[in-house]
Amino acid sequence: MRFLAIFSLLFTLIACSDGRIVGPDDAPPPQDEGIQSGPVSGQFFNGDWTFNQGIARIRTVGGAKMYLIDLWEETFSDPCDPFVNPARTLLFILPSAVGSYTLNNNRTVTFSGNSTNLVATQGIYKLTSFNEEEQSIIGGIQVKYDNQNSVNGSFKVALCP
Repeated sequence: MRFLAIFSLLFTLIACSDGRIVGPDDAPPPQDEGIQSGPVSGQFFNGDWTFNQGIARIRTVGGAKMYLIDLWEETFSDPCDPFVNPARTLLFILPSAVGSYTLNNNRTVTFSGNSTNLVATQGIYKLTSFNEEEQSIIGGIQVKYDNQNSVNGSFKVALCP
């Protein structure tokens, strides 16, 4: 299921493109764009959801370096294990340049779980910083698919090989 969601994200980005393990309490708050300072949280498949762990992997799309971000409510002993299978995950591809990005048909966030993928095109995400020493990525997200699927907050994730 996750593979299908990741493939869908990469395909959409390619087809439409123009040219240490840490938790939510470690993420500094973005100070603008309406992104909340606490951990990413909200409604996900009509239930409460709060970010606890996640990862980033580097991908090259159309010659540009991107981060494939995967945010979960569960925690895993080895989150970089490719066979980790969270129940509900937020998936998105974040450009590697620090800045804010408005979601649209080219930039999406997928709510994935329960054998369902919902692709949101409303909201923003932000890369606040990349910490080379810690190999971590800090950012924020404010996204809405519908009233049962919307999240807002900050995250810090480890960069996995």
